[in-house]
Amino acid sequence: MNVNKIIFNGTSQFKVVSVDSDMDSFTIYVLGKGKISFCPNCEQVSSKVHSYYTRKFADLPTFGKCSKIILRAHKFYCSTLECPLKVFTERYQDHFKPYQRRTDRLNIKLLNIVLESGGKSAERICNQLSIPVCDTTLLRLIEKAELPSNEDIIALGVDDWAIKKRERYGSILVDLVTNRPIGLLGDREEDTLCSWLQKRDSLQIISRDRYINFKNASTKGAPQAIQVTDRWHLLKNLGEAMRKILDREYSTLKKVREANSKTKMAEPRVLKSMIPSAQQEKFKEVKLLLEQGVSIQDIARRFKMSRTVPSYDTQGPKQ
Repeated sequence: MNVNKIIFNGTSQFKVVSVDSDMDSFTIYVLGKGKISFCPNCEQVSSKVHSYYTRKFADLPTFGKCSKIILRAHKFYCSTLECPLKVFTERYQDHFKPYQRRTDRLNIKLLNIVLESGGKSAERICNQLSIPVCDTTLLRLIEKAELPSNEDIIALGVDDWAIKKRERYGSILVDLVTNRPIGLLGDREEDTLCSWLQKRDSLQIISRDRYINFKNASTKGAPQAIQVTDRWHLLKNLGEAMRKILDREYSTLKKVREANSKTKMAEPRVLKSMIPSAQQEKFKEVKLLLEQGVSIQDIARRFKMSRTVPSYDTQGPKQ
């Protein structure tokens, strides 16, 4: 199989020149095959090569080893005389972005990992997968990631989040249909949230806590929406109210518990006899016949028992 198809999924824009394997890493040397490129400033096409330059990219690990790509790319002259950018570097549609040191597919994997597990945990996971990266780099990927579209929101959740705990707070906006955050506001002021809501006419439901700024902003910015209290704050308020009631009525509850413990009597334990019921019935019949004066020999013959029976008393047979 062609190595270009394995590494670049059949993209004809690149050519793999060689692959070197070291003790703990793979190095892939790639040559750009493009003959033309577009100027990033004036967007005019150019085919006049100025020179070549080398770029290095970290890539997904291969066979448990770190992988890096060394790309030999072009520099072009800009064909527009008025363009201030006389020389520009070659641009690519996929795999390699300008000013990046990682491939697009590696950035996607890292972003998914850090979104699922967070900075420090993602760093440990990546080190186990032979992707050396620090937590601050992973957090920058989240910062640069584009938020999902928030133009056609039906149900919105509003709450505060700590920019710096106990000192500075902002507002977080969550799409309640997808349960994903769609916006972060730098403060909790009424005007900031109100201006954001006024641009979304499709809002039907706003879930919020009882903060007065959120209430006023929701009323002014989205008067058509129904305002509801979110479930977390309802349960939290219910728990706090129950705790206050129990603390206030603690002495009364203690007296009731003590009174119930005194009046409650222990139920007598019923001991079951270990003697089978048929043997008990036979014993009662033998006792009855003895009281009637029947001889022991007749009793033994009637019940087919040995004549040398033990003596009985009113409590039953002696052991």
